[in-house]
Amino acid sequence: MSGQGKTVLGPTCLIKGEVTAQEDILIQGAVEGNVGTTQCITQLGQVTGDVACADLRLEQGGLKGRVQCSGLASVARGALVEGDVHAQEFSLSGRLHGNVHCAGTARFTASAQMEGDVYAGALKVEEGAAMEGGLHIPHTEEGD
Repeated sequence: MSGQGKTVLGPTCLIKGEVTAQEDILIQGAVEGNVGTTQCITQLGQVTGDVACADLRLEQGGLKGRVQCSGLASVARGALVEGDVHAQEFSLSGRLHGNVHCAGTARFTASAQMEGDVYAGALKVEEGAAMEGGLHIPHTEEGD
């Protein structure tokens, strides 16, 4: 979390439209529209729309849309993303139906379920992770 304020969308809240903030956003309810902040989004509810942020913590619930993170995008066990994820770092313990574009390391825990292609600078996969799709890791010369 950034240490600034926090926008909280409570569990009974339904937003139909765009949500933007310059602080952390906690989504416990549902958003039907795009969500953006320069800080962190913690999601426990449902989002149907694109998400742009510094970091995404999808702890439960679902997201149908594209994810754009300048930092870490993490999807916890029990959470679902249906769409492509673009992030500096990526961690999956839940389910993803889409492609991952990760400049850094893409991590898949034993509970991860992935359907789509992975484009990453590096890859870490725990035994038990289920992955279906292509894998694209750039070749680097030793010493690069």
